[in-house]
Amino acid sequence: AVTIHGSLGRIEVPLPFNPPGGEATSILLYRDGSVQETVIDPCDQFAEEVDQFAGTVLDGSPLPVSLDDSVNNMMVLDCITTAGS
Repeated sequence: AVTIHGSLGRIEVPLPFNPPGGEATSILLYRDGSVQETVIDPCDQFAEEVDQFAGTVLDGSPLPVSLDDSVNNMMVLDCITTAGS
């Protein structure tokens, strides 16, 4: 599991990488003494990623995540990985 702690609560992802194929997975948000679960339907995450990218290349479909979001996510990951150094 991966747990991300913040000033207002925490997020827990029980199966963050490669959830079992054909099974749903979930994200848990702990905030204000309550838990909110978001269930993610089963899917082949790698096929979804390739299909999205191919659609952008072949017919100009927009990607579901902007370049700015991608750069900001990388900055967060850099902070996380260098925090323990």
